[in-house]
Amino acid sequence: MLPRVQRVRLGKEYAGRRARVWADEHTVHIVIDGELITSVASCLDADNLHELSMRGAGRAGPPPAARAAGRLGRLEPGTVIEVDRKVDLSGVTRLGSAKVTVGYELASQRVTLRLDGHLTHVVHDGVLAKTLPAPIDAEQRTGLRGARAVTSELPAPAAGAVHVEHKVPADGVETLSTPRPRVLR
Repeated sequence: MLPRVQRVRLGKEYAGRRARVWADEHTVHIVIDGELITSVASCLDADNLHELSMRGAGRAGPPPAARAAGRLGRLEPGTVIEVDRKVDLSGVTRLGSAKVTVGYELASQRVTLRLDGHLTHVVHDGVLAKTLPAPIDAEQRTGLRGARAVTSELPAPAAGAVHVEHKVPADGVETLSTPRPRVLR
């Protein structure tokens, strides 16, 4: 990269690892070991790209992900945005200033948060892990670090049985799909 023009902070956990950089005038994608680490808006212009090719950069081929949202400007209604985030030890990550609790089962994992309308889909290892309410509105989405527009389909949830743990109420009646009506006294 050209440090005077474009810098991308990856974090200490990637120190010493070989990164593959895909760049054009709109987006910079960073891929490590075949996994997309981040996509950011590009600060590079045609002259910068030419300079990189003169320094030995080769033809990039197709982009590994969609264009970064930071260069898309105002989003059309219905545009779906994705961002990659690391979940902390307590199962929380951030979208801008908003905290998103994705769950302790994904602690210390890298997830993709897919913002679609009023929903946030949490994708882990190519599988839909859960769906939550979106913590930010559509106007805030283009400003998210690493945001990119998405045109692909949402991945399917994991196949197979699920388990849920509940405390059995005093009357011994367990309800899984809908809440029980409450008697107000």
